[in-house]
Amino acid sequence: MALTTRTTLIFLFCFYACSNRCDTSLFSNCSPDPPPVGYLTVNVSTDKGLVRLDFYKGKVKDFNTTAPFFTDTITVSQRTYPLPPEGFYTVTATYIVKGKTYMAIDGDRVEYKDKNEDCADAPPCYKLKNGSVDLRLYATVD
Repeated sequence: MALTTRTTLIFLFCFYACSNRCDTSLFSNCSPDPPPVGYLTVNVSTDKGLVRLDFYKGKVKDFNTTAPFFTDTITVSQRTYPLPPEGFYTVTATYIVKGKTYMAIDGDRVEYKDKNEDCADAPPCYKLKNGSVDLRLYATVD
């Protein structure tokens, strides 16, 4: 008798856990359509003057042979850029301090995920993940 009760409890627990995973009420802060745009927040050091930013799609291994898809020059410590939510972005910040050039490199993902992709009967539930990069220059060699 104890084995039957134990088996029943295990079955009920598994049924509850599996059915809740596809419950759309758990994902109330999502959209039925894929988001057309995400955001990448860039943090830089503004006490160094103008900062040139170069944006690349994906992880860049050779900056000499890969061209950026977007370039900007900023004087504020933080700016947020709208980008297609298509995965990983690499950003470089170029500083010129006392005639010497310094580069900071960082990257992050801007993407979306369907939280209900494993649930055959559930409608799509797209959740956006925005990104952030830290390109502040902490020290220079004089």
